[in-house]
Amino acid sequence: MLGLAGHRVALVFGGGGIAGWLFHTGVVDAFERLGWSANDATLVVGTSAGSSVAAMLRLGRSADEMHTAFTYEPTREERSQAFADRKAVPRQWAPLSPGLLAEGLRSGRSGLGLALAGLLPPGRWSSHYLGLADEGFTGPWPDDLWIPAVDVHTADLVVLGRDERPPLSTAISASSALPFLFRPISIDGRCLIDGGVMSPTHATLAAQAAPDVVIVSSPMTRPGVRPFALHARHQLRDELAALRRTGTRVVAVEPGMDAVPAFRSYPRRDRSQADVLRRAGRHAALTALSSGGR
Repeated sequence: MLGLAGHRVALVFGGGGIAGWLFHTGVVDAFERLGWSANDATLVVGTSAGSSVAAMLRLGRSADEMHTAFTYEPTREERSQAFADRKAVPRQWAPLSPGLLAEGLRSGRSGLGLALAGLLPPGRWSSHYLGLADEGFTGPWPDDLWIPAVDVHTADLVVLGRDERPPLSTAISASSALPFLFRPISIDGRCLIDGGVMSPTHATLAAQAAPDVVIVSSPMTRPGVRPFALHARHQLRDELAALRRTGTRVVAVEPGMDAVPAFRSYPRRDRSQADVLRRAGRHAALTALSSGGR
């Protein structure tokens, strides 16, 4: 079992949608069972769904508190307001950003997500609801918390918390604003979207904290032959290799094949899979940590 006490540890929580939230919750659960406070990490990076988890971790929330927040059922009034917000936004079919599409194509295999994001039309839903999952998101920005997002017009990576500190709730909304579903978020004149369109985890950012160990929780790299799962796995492998070349020990926490049905069914078809996803994250984390990483 990899010992974490006394080491500089960076934590990375990748994208993965609503099911990814619960997988991450299981990873945090594993840390708690091992008696290590994940909030003692030198740096926490959270992308897309991982941004909420990373922020809640820095705010001192437990795995149980996260699980409760992520399985919350909106009231009828909240659902009605969300639909009204969407209806107020005109439908558009033009690509979100030809510049983003072009940059993605120039980047080759690694730019697939950028290219698709630029080609898709803007979403109509508001992602600001994702920034309301915890009342602490309206408070001060926690130390050593980085949330990646992507500039729609320049394809630049913007690391919120490092480059600038907007309201935490706004940063989470920006990093979670997946094109076609959610509309972009404006921060200081920049139009930002989901950081996951550039990388499923942005794991290499962790190297800037000079850690001894980097632990990456990556729900998007679950097994399967679907194109985006394959693409995410290629990207993660490249990023982990780059971290290892710096001499950093890396632990990758990824779903096993047994978790795939739960990812596919939650929440649209079976909300009972929430506990399955949490257990999958806990098991994957304990297994990866027992191997010691490399």
